[in-house]
Parts: sequence; structure tokens; C-alpha cells
Amino acid sequence: MCSVHALTAIMREYPLTPEDRAFCRALLQQGEVLAVMLDYVPESLVWLVSTSGQAWLLRERQPGVVALSLHEVADLAGAIGDAKPASVWEAALLFASSAPADPTRPLGDSDDEAGRAGGEDAPI
Repeated sequence: MCSVHALTAIMREYPLTPEDRAFCRALLQQGEVLAVMLDYVPESLVWLVSTSGQAWLLRERQPGVVALSLHEVADLAGAIGDAKPASVWEAALLFASSAPADPTRPLGDSDDEAGRAGGEDAPI
């Protein structure tokens, strides 16, 4: 299972420099900020934010960080056929769901004659 943490909770739990605390407050003035830890991708962290301005600020401050605005997550959800989230917390649910299926595992019995007769997958 993945974990989701609000930036306000992170600010309470961890010691931050005055500069970092000011940066966090500036982000929060624009809307909600969530950190999503993906357990199915080692050492991964995705920042979900309300506005594209917040995402830009996070990317500028820490190049290489994954920061997605609600609009970007809605576009991604629509592209894969999921319902578009209405809030940052709903967006977090998209990432906190189960890990993708193992692509190396066979999908199951084939529908062709060889697969039905032998109960095995047909060669590709």
C-alpha cells in the first residue's frame, strides 16, 4: 500500500530550516500539497499539488522531482480511461491503488485451438 502525507503534517513532524518552512508556506498559500510514497516503485515520491504554479515551484527548487498538478493528473486519468479527480486527495487515490500487474507473468490460457486443447499458452 502507498502512503499519502499532507505537507502541513510533514511541516509539523520534521524539523525544517526557516527557508524551507517559508517555501512550504508559500506553496500552501496556493492550495493543497500532498506527498505520495509509491511502495511499488522503490524510493519514489510524487508530489501532488492543486495548481501548475505549485508544480513549477517544486520543480524549480528541486530539479528531477516529480510534481504533478491536479490538472496534469486529470489529463493522465482521462488518457487511461479513469475518472478525472476533483481534488488533490482524489488524485492521490489514483497513485495509491494497487501496483500494476507483473508484466513478466503469463496472462492465462489462450483462446486459440492450441491453448484450449493443451491448457497452455500458445507460443508467440
